[in-house]
Amino acid sequence: MGKIIDILKDANKQGYSSAEIKTTIIDVLSPYFENHKNLEKFALDNILLSSFEYVIRYHYEQDFFKGLQDVLDCYRKAYNYSPQGLLNVISTKFESALQKDTLMWSLHNNAPTESDSDKYSFLITSMKHIGDVLEVGLKFIITEIYCAIKLQNGEKVNCEEIFDYKFASSQKSVLFTGLL
Repeated sequence: MGKIIDILKDANKQGYSSAEIKTTIIDVLSPYFENHKNLEKFALDNILLSSFEYVIRYHYEQDFFKGLQDVLDCYRKAYNYSPQGLLNVISTKFESALQKDTLMWSLHNNAPTESDSDKYSFLITSMKHIGDVLEVGLKFIITEIYCAIKLQNGEKVNCEEIFDYKFASSQKSVLFTGLL
């Protein structure tokens, strides 16, 4: 399956209007939203388009939908317990991600090319590069979920400390909660 922009261009070429595409996006994502006015308002924003892409890409995977529902429930409970606390978690994640932006840019620029070496070395270098990118990206997501779990449990959350955890510590912390 192509990128979301390709999917949208293809739908447009097939004669679907922007309004019809937006309606489809809203219909597909509607079960995951409590505030449908926000869904309608932001249906064509990047984050929701990306979510739409994943939902249609994994529509046949029940584990994906269970995981999505578990994460949404976690965030809703955290929000119900402490709206300001959840906002603090999310804003701290963005601040932390901005500080790591240079690292992500370096990873992007240091992507291996096949001309760098023989096939075996290229494969090893590529796998390491994929691991580095996943570690940086997933750390923010896993750490944010861990903070949301702590919030929903009524625990105090020190975002700065938690976002400084090593990746393995963040991952272990989420797994040991037993909630996801």
